[in-house]
Amino acid sequence: MTGHGFKRVEEFLFDWLLYGAVTWYCNAEWGPVYGSLAAFCIMAPLSACVSFFWIAIYNAIGKDWLGLELLKELKRSKGGNWFTRKARAIVRSGKGVPAFFVLSFWTDPFMTTVYFRKKGETYTKLTGRDTNIFWCSVFVSNTYWTVRWSALVQLIWYVWDYVEPVLRPLWQQLTN
Repeated sequence: MTGHGFKRVEEFLFDWLLYGAVTWYCNAEWGPVYGSLAAFCIMAPLSACVSFFWIAIYNAIGKDWLGLELLKELKRSKGGNWFTRKARAIVRSGKGVPAFFVLSFWTDPFMTTVYFRKKGETYTKLTGRDTNIFWCSVFVSNTYWTVRWSALVQLIWYVWDYVEPVLRPLWQQLTN
């Protein structure tokens, strides 16, 4: 439970706060194209380090304290929106390319790598296959998060350009 809690907090801080802040800053500094590329170049190595840290802890502890149990919970759960139901169906169907993409988008390279480990290789060093899965997931996951945050930042700025002229006079009336 403690490990799951730490992982959830880390995911929130990394994906929703740090990733958003870095993408916002890079887009403001260098525009949507180069800013997105810069955000990817900053966050992908950082994401790889964090995920590798979790893999090292997972291997050192030698228990399935987070990875597959979360996916089993996902497989058993019911309800949710259309995307959640489709993602759950893909993960339930087994291993393969669709499950890889769903896990890379939905979780992180740590979870994706642990999910795809072969049964006899659990809690050991990363094999060549595991390393390939890890780096592919780092690329896919960070591409997804960079595009997602860049689009969100651009949308917020677009809306702000229309809302700000309306709010400025109201703010001036309130402060005078």
